[in-house]
Amino acid sequence: MEQRDKLQTFILKSEEHIVAKCVEIVKNYRGFNISLLTNNSWQLTINNYSNLVVEAITLFSETANQNYSNPYTEPFLIAVRKERDKCLHNNIPLHIYISFLKIIRKAYLNIIENFYFVENEKQSFKNIINQCFDSLEISFTNAYDLVVKHGSLKANQNYSEILFEIIFEKINYPILIINSSFEIVRSNKAAKIISQNWDSVRRRSKKDGSGSLQTRIEDFIISDRKESNFEICLRINNMDGFFQATLCSLKETGNVLLSFIDVSRWKELEIRLEKSREKAEDSDKLKTSFLANMSHEIRTPMNAIVGFAELLTMSNPSPNERNEYLNLIKKSSNDLLNIIEDVIDVAKIESKQLKICPKNTVLFDILDDLHKLYSELLVRNGKEKIKLILSVLDHEKGVSIRTDPKRLKQALSNLLGNALKFTEQGQIEVGYKVAENKLVYFFVKDTGTGIPYNMQEKIFERFIQVDNDLDRNPYGTGLGLSICKNIVNLLGGNIWVSSVPNKGSNFYFFLPYIETSETPSISQISTDEQISDVNFRGFRILVAEDEDINFYYLRESLRNTGIEILRAKNGIEAINLSESDSKINLILMDIKMPEVNGLDATRYISHTRPDLPIVAITAYAMESDKKVCLEAGCVDYLSKPVMREKLIQILTKYLLKEIAKSSV
Repeated sequence: MEQRDKLQTFILKSEEHIVAKCVEIVKNYRGFNISLLTNNSWQLTINNYSNLVVEAITLFSETANQNYSNPYTEPFLIAVRKERDKCLHNNIPLHIYISFLKIIRKAYLNIIENFYFVENEKQSFKNIINQCFDSLEISFTNAYDLVVKHGSLKANQNYSEILFEIIFEKINYPILIINSSFEIVRSNKAAKIISQNWDSVRRRSKKDGSGSLQTRIEDFIISDRKESNFEICLRINNMDGFFQATLCSLKETGNVLLSFIDVSRWKELEIRLEKSREKAEDSDKLKTSFLANMSHEIRTPMNAIVGFAELLTMSNPSPNERNEYLNLIKKSSNDLLNIIEDVIDVAKIESKQLKICPKNTVLFDILDDLHKLYSELLVRNGKEKIKLILSVLDHEKGVSIRTDPKRLKQALSNLLGNALKFTEQGQIEVGYKVAENKLVYFFVKDTGTGIPYNMQEKIFERFIQVDNDLDRNPYGTGLGLSICKNIVNLLGGNIWVSSVPNKGSNFYFFLPYIETSETPSISQISTDEQISDVNFRGFRILVAEDEDINFYYLRESLRNTGIEILRAKNGIEAINLSESDSKINLILMDIKMPEVNGLDATRYISHTRPDLPIVAITAYAMESDKKVCLEAGCVDYLSKPVMREKLIQILTKYLLKEIAKSSV
């Protein structure tokens, strides 16, 4: 790039520096408030000069004999007109503007001084800058004089009057002069539409009770004030707009000058900003309440887990007490796991990873299981007086539809759990009905505290609870109903609530009635009795797990199965053991491990031993995490915490395949 091109680029990139320099100089200038000259347009002004200087440098390079003192050179004329109009608009005296030009000239010369190039070129470019600004000063002075002396100057009209004429016509917002009879004496071009609709504009009363524009003008005249500013809504061409209006008294004529600035867009932005602020504040309060509730919900089961575990180690409990402690620890662990599952489900919903797996589902079986479970919970929570009713017609107990049984059960369970929390007496009813419109309607009704009318539309939003006060609502994360709504929507239905405060709530949702002839699948292993009888003697598995406590749990879970267990503490050990021991029948692979992670180890092993099944065991629980594991070469996926029943099912599934292969 030539030196001239580099200089042009450098000048354009230095505009911010020039602006800062000008602001600094103007602050110290005591002769006049030069900031008026470029008020709210520093960047635009400097940009004009930068373009002018760059064009001058270009002309100098292309035409060595260019006469820069010619005031009518096109780039100079453009800059002069812009700055002239600005000065006339702000009533800036000529000598003040010339002083300002000298400040700008000095800033550009400093830029040239700090630019790296040989000395003779530096001086040449300095000459260009000086010639440019010399021409600018001459051109501006001539143009200024021409406008003042030979513009629309009328007989006996002074300098202030010509400035008023120019400003009145050039300004781009409506200005009107009104007499005492509220008639328009004069208006500028920008006020054309208002002038044409003046009668309706001035007489229209405002809904806010502030009166019409004419009333405002009357009050202003009576008050004998010099100036008044107010915001007003005007209807022009059948459209409402917000305006900032200014009234000024013209004492010499007895008239009033009225000007408008359209602030409709800013008003709209202000309203939107206020709504956004309120929404952000509400969201912040909800999240704060959610975190407080979440802390409470997590610490409650953790307190039982830690407390009873400590009692087991410190005291010498009787067999009955020991069993009671263990049952409480197990219950609290399940409660904690349910909270974590809710949070994970919300994350899945947000990332659109909550998957629906439709199967042939017998509806009565799901409700019957929930009825038994929550009947026990009522007794366990000391609410035996509450009657739990399963309401299904006899001829509809065999209804089977194609849907996701797990998610349907989760939605109904959340609604029943919600009813259980907020009902102290009376009854809770759960059931479904098959409608003629190919829909199945589910319902959960209670006689609890009910939901205020103003909360019934919001109750399905995340973090929303009827009462976020921990003193009055000491349980719940505010996620359950939000999860219900999303699950029902994903299943192709819709959910709503009907509630009367202090009398109870009725939750309803419907699902499409999709018939199917498939037979519901039955798990290979479904009871604890079957699990305890499993015998894996003769099989050898490798557990790749770096955490001692996790390995200890897996080892103890499989103690009575007769299976042989090897351990690898990182991915490298897992790879080495898989290569050195051909009798390993299956690998349980943790994903997050030191040295080499589980995914990379799986990719290597699945390549060297493609027939060796690898099951991922990880704390990552999102659907995308499962996909990554399967793509790496895992045949299946277990998310932590690993339940013993699920672990046995997985081992049975793949080790039985080994037996089948060996028998062929």
